[in-house]
Amino acid sequence: MPITLFINPKIAHVICANIKKLIKIIQYYCLFLIFICVTSCGESSTSPIDKIQETESQYFTPTLTAKTLASAGSTQLTLFSGTRISRYLNHPEFFPTETALPFCVWLSPDTEGQATLDAIVKENIEETSCPFFDAHITLFCGNTHLPKQALINQFTTAFANNDSTQADIIGTQWGTDFFKRFYYQMENNTQLQNLSNTSKSTLDSDATYSFDPHISLFYGNDSDIPENKVLAAPHLNSLTFNQIRLMSDCANETYTCVASWEEYASISLNE
Repeated sequence: MPITLFINPKIAHVICANIKKLIKIIQYYCLFLIFICVTSCGESSTSPIDKIQETESQYFTPTLTAKTLASAGSTQLTLFSGTRISRYLNHPEFFPTETALPFCVWLSPDTEGQATLDAIVKENIEETSCPFFDAHITLFCGNTHLPKQALINQFTTAFANNDSTQADIIGTQWGTDFFKRFYYQMENNTQLQNLSNTSKSTLDSDATYSFDPHISLFYGNDSDIPENKVLAAPHLNSLTFNQIRLMSDCANETYTCVASWEEYASISLNE
């Protein structure tokens, strides 16, 4: 005798919906397995990761969705719309970000020089609202859609083998910019310019930063300097620089910005 089953329409609808979701999950999983096979079985002896690193600019764009990703050899694979692409699929810390990350590259003096500059900065900011900061030469400032860890990796690779440098001080000068109010003007030289150029070409080639080597000794506007406050700095001939630092940055010219600066990474230069 045949048996007839009666299922509540609402329950049947839920079951069908879950089955569709399960099928979609299986499809994406199969696609991922296919991609792994394609990228690991290419004809080239170069690993897929190395292949993608060689053409970094092609894959690391902030709008990279539903784009064609070239794997090892000549095989290509197009991922479904909405799938984020990264050269390191198994490392989400390397995925491009939608929000740009501002950063700066600093050149810092040796221990003796830093101590001298620290004392000058502390005296100049006394009785003002300016927070303490490490005096430095800003080699470059830019923005990136790479996440912080990927930026750090680029930075450490770019400056892995550079020598310390000495720079002459032209003298103290006054400016009108918040971040260039009172400073030592430095004489540019080949090595300083090369370090700045390396920062730009490696970390943000589209940036319009204009390199003008100087060491700020006070930040602020005219209204931030009390009437009885005298900003001063002793005469120095030159400084030796032996460290490059990757720092956070912010768009606002405020003391809040200065206080928020964070070091991402640093590299000691060869003596």
